[in-house]
Amino acid sequence: MKCSVCKKEFGTGTHCQNCGVDRVTGLANYNGYNNSGNSSEYNSPNYGGSPRTTVCYACSEIIPLGATYCPVCGKKLLVTCPNCGYEYSSQYSVCSECGTNRIEYEERKRREENKSVQEIKLKEEASRIRGSYYWYGLI
Repeated sequence: MKCSVCKKEFGTGTHCQNCGVDRVTGLANYNGYNNSGNSSEYNSPNYGGSPRTTVCYACSEIIPLGATYCPVCGKKLLVTCPNCGYEYSSQYSVCSECGTNRIEYEERKRREENKSVQEIKLKEEASRIRGSYYWYGLI
């Protein structure tokens, strides 16, 4: 693919190998975006910076803005905070809205669930033992 700034081969990295411009700007005409517009408004159809695309942090390909999964590499890009419900990039473990560490939160929930399951099993076992004592006339 050709860089829209220097008109040379862009390369495979996140920046043009010739002029150093970032992938979104350098490949602005990729998928039919018009890079000749004069308007600087982001949502304008004449905007030259491909307003509806972003770059996948995992594979550096241009992808639709707001995609939950990268259509090229399949990486999950957006996650929902288990504490506040805010949606943020999966490359970060801490929610930028409430500061909850997603990994620690999920691990703590898993430990609490395991503890609950253990308590239920112990109660069932105790009940079974009491029932057998009653059955054999030991109570």
